[in-house]
Amino acid sequence: MANFITRSLRSKLILLLLGVSLIPIAFVGYMSYLSGKITIQKQFQNSLTTIVESRETAIILYLKTKAGKVQDFSSDGLIRDSLEKINQKVPDTKRLSDDLNKHLLENKKPLDPDCCDISILNLEGRVAASTDKGKIGGDKSDDDYFNEGKKGIHVTSVYRSETTGKDLIAVSAPILSMTTKELIGIIVNCYELKALNEVTTNRKGMGQTGEVYIVDKEGYMITESRFVDNAILRQKVNTEPVRLFQKEKKALTGIYPDYRGIPVVGASAGNELDKAFGLGWTVLAEIDDDEAFTPVKTVGLRIIWTGLLIGLFVAIIAYFAARQIASPVRKISEQLVKVSNGDLSVNVPVHNRQDEVGILVRTVRTMLEKLKAQTRDIMGAINVLASSSNQIATTTAQLASGSEETAVAVTETTTTVEEVKQTATVSSQKAKHVVTLAQNAVQVSQTGAKSVNETIEGINKLKEQMEYIAETIVKLSEHNQAIGEIITAVDDLAEQSNLLAVNAAIEAAKAGEHGKGFVVVAQEIKSHAEQSKQATKQVRTILNDIQKASSAAVMATEKGSKAVDATVKQSSGTGDAIRELSRSIAEAAQAVTQIAASSQQELVGMDQVALAMTNIKQATAQNAASTKQVETTVRNLQELGRKLKGLVEYYKI
Repeated sequence: MANFITRSLRSKLILLLLGVSLIPIAFVGYMSYLSGKITIQKQFQNSLTTIVESRETAIILYLKTKAGKVQDFSSDGLIRDSLEKINQKVPDTKRLSDDLNKHLLENKKPLDPDCCDISILNLEGRVAASTDKGKIGGDKSDDDYFNEGKKGIHVTSVYRSETTGKDLIAVSAPILSMTTKELIGIIVNCYELKALNEVTTNRKGMGQTGEVYIVDKEGYMITESRFVDNAILRQKVNTEPVRLFQKEKKALTGIYPDYRGIPVVGASAGNELDKAFGLGWTVLAEIDDDEAFTPVKTVGLRIIWTGLLIGLFVAIIAYFAARQIASPVRKISEQLVKVSNGDLSVNVPVHNRQDEVGILVRTVRTMLEKLKAQTRDIMGAINVLASSSNQIATTTAQLASGSEETAVAVTETTTTVEEVKQTATVSSQKAKHVVTLAQNAVQVSQTGAKSVNETIEGINKLKEQMEYIAETIVKLSEHNQAIGEIITAVDDLAEQSNLLAVNAAIEAAKAGEHGKGFVVVAQEIKSHAEQSKQATKQVRTILNDIQKASSAAVMATEKGSKAVDATVKQSSGTGDAIRELSRSIAEAAQAVTQIAASSQQELVGMDQVALAMTNIKQATAQNAASTKQVETTVRNLQELGRKLKGLVEYYKI
């Protein structure tokens, strides 16, 4: 079937006509379906929004009514007076408590039929009075309604009673003293969820799957569910509208999975309720997606059936139209198949139709006539091409042979030039080496001359130092003579001191007892004179040794000066010889440099010759390659001529 569709023009035309007609119909139908779905969705969303807002309003009114009842009860004079006395612990407290219980049960509870229990709590959270006697005396200080009721009227969220197990809502209010207006207790009214369930279970206009329910701030359902039994405070609801309201206090209207995981159209509310009581409750109204869009599905089915009927009608029309167009085209295609098999002798009948098919038939007929004439001309041209290509092939073969011989001769010449170039390169390298050695010799000779000059300068400085040493030694000798004269004077002074000591001793002896002190002084002077005399002899001996050494040093200095003079003369001669040698080496280095430059120029010339020969070799090789390419091209041309001839012979004229 698929092969027939792809090969048959008639089937393609039928499909084209069907597509042209059915695609707009399908598009219009689909857009109508979408428009209807969107319209119905908006209607349901608006309806659900109205329902959920009305239910929210009803819940607010109910809670406000109960809050008003509790506030009214808290202002009751008997309750306030009795509680104040009970707090004061008067002697008849038991009677007051019983009277208060009776008052609550007989006078107050009938005023609020929905209330299941009324309790009065003192400031410690103890139940002082209650319509449920079982609660009296109980401690409610930890309960939310007690702590929040001290501040003002408070409505609790739904909780399960520990004593009865019922699900309740508590509304509390403060009780103030009639005299001091101070807080004396709390009144608490408890309500079952019957009234709230009546508000949410009113499902009028919500079909078979619609429901309204409330979710507390913990995410638990606090009213009855249409689909889950015992859902209050047990069924967790974590749907998109609940999360959005709990996080951002925003309502949501749209399509989303409900707590059962089933897609629903729903709307949420709770802002007004939260503003009024701060409970964090979310009120939701929902209906299953399938039920909501049942009218849309019905419309969709009608659109589909209408499209199928129109498609059938169009298919019939398309069949006959395609047959009228495809029949002449099929005949033309049969003739062209014969032409493709090499038969140009076919004849296309003349067609009188003036539409595109008639133009196609006449065009094919003209094309076949021109094709026959062109085939004859091509056959004549191919014969000429074959003759010319044979002549070109012969000439090209001769040219290729000559190019190969030329290439061999150029290769041999290039090899010889390369060898000469290598020899010149070696000579140039050796000349460069000799130049380097000559330059090194020049540097060494210059360094030697410089060293000789520095040596001569050093010897001259040494000569000056020797002369200075000689002068210093002469001065030292003169100082030694002066020291000798001083020593002689010191020696004479010692002799005189000795004589003076002897005379003092004699005079002391003459003086007797009074001269003993002078005897000691005379002995000390004599002792010092002897020591000075001995020291003078030692200094004189040292001076004699210094004079002898100075004389020897003067002699040695004179000999050193003479030796330095001789060395200066020899160094001057050596310096002259080295300078002469440096000049000779410099001249030799200059000559070697000129030789190296000449060798380098020869090498450059050989490089140029070698490069020229290489270029000639490349050009020759390129010519040879080009000749071979021409030869190959000519052969290909001959082969092409043979193939063309075979192709033309394929057709029958």
